[in-house]
Amino acid sequence: MLQPKLDSLDIEILAALVACGPRKLAEVARKTSISPTTLHYRLKTLASHFSLKFFTNVYHVNLGLKKAILLAEAEPGQEETLLKCLKANGFWIYLAPIYSVIQGYLGVYTIPKDNVVEFEQFLKELQDVGVARSVQHVWTTSLRRVNLTGTWFDSATEKWKFQFETWVNEIQRQSSELPYTLIDPEQFPILADETDVFILKELEKNAMVSFSELAKNLGITPQAVKHRYRKLLKLDLIEGFEIHLYPFQTMPFEAFYFVFTFESHEKFARFAASLLDKPLVVSLGKILGQNSMIAFLYIPLQEFKGFMKALSKLRAMGWLKNYFYVHLDLDGDMRQTFSYEYFKQGSWIYNHIQHIRTLQTLSKQNTRPQKPKDIQEIEKPVNLGVVEAA
Repeated sequence: MLQPKLDSLDIEILAALVACGPRKLAEVARKTSISPTTLHYRLKTLASHFSLKFFTNVYHVNLGLKKAILLAEAEPGQEETLLKCLKANGFWIYLAPIYSVIQGYLGVYTIPKDNVVEFEQFLKELQDVGVARSVQHVWTTSLRRVNLTGTWFDSATEKWKFQFETWVNEIQRQSSELPYTLIDPEQFPILADETDVFILKELEKNAMVSFSELAKNLGITPQAVKHRYRKLLKLDLIEGFEIHLYPFQTMPFEAFYFVFTFESHEKFARFAASLLDKPLVVSLGKILGQNSMIAFLYIPLQEFKGFMKALSKLRAMGWLKNYFYVHLDLDGDMRQTFSYEYFKQGSWIYNHIQHIRTLQTLSKQNTRPQKPKDIQEIEKPVNLGVVEAA
């Protein structure tokens, strides 16, 4: 049986869904010059063959949340305990096993702006209780989702063509202008109330959830939900939509987390801009206060060598200062919505003491001596830096 694969019309439909929004199917049909019946059939087929899902990307910055990405190397034999400890802090939104130079987990957290110090103490405690050998973390902007476009798709052959040499030259001609999601925020305001946060949480799970269903759960009218939805868009609490599918269904691929560093902001910006329409990119984020960025990528195995050659050339040309990467195990990854349940009366509840106590409870079976600690003590931020290639 032949493996299903995307064709040019599928990609055109997916691009239109992102541009118009998954709620505006009539507009998508007009934009792609197909009938509503054909559109529904195509979407049903994509959902069946490619696990197509629609998510809403919430701009967590305007909820007063800072995004942290960490790499936690497990102590040998402590992998399961480490995972439980990482989940003890309910502000995680993504966790995935990693394997490369280190074995452990990658985590993405959205932390209230006023609790950065406590979170960094939580990360240090992972090492103190003996479940993590090391923990590296960075604070980033919002993770900019890069949805599928027709770039590098040959409509004549209906196949992907990864043009890495062309990409290297393209970077030098790119504009240094970036979307607001890849620019350091000046502040982290809270622009929502509890009702808004509930709506955002539901939209983050399913961008197609009906206003009627939301209204029923909230005890308000669908018209009130619609009004709130428009407000969320106006306040940039919704940054866009995510079309989730694996585009390289017929090609074995691996998932990677990369950290790229640059000598100047201009080089960072041009490099980042060049990736905003590439099919191997899942999402991008800027490391706060640095000319560095992180990238989640899906790379077909047969194309990995070409990608690494392109990075080597960019380093030789002086466009790329350094990079580091790890493999992600998608069979073991997990995601959840931002922690809406901890938002009460206009502010976030962050129970630092409970997080530390839970870590200590989970690690009781460890034989490694633990450092005595007053769990109410708040230490200075732990600056572990960014791990880079040699």
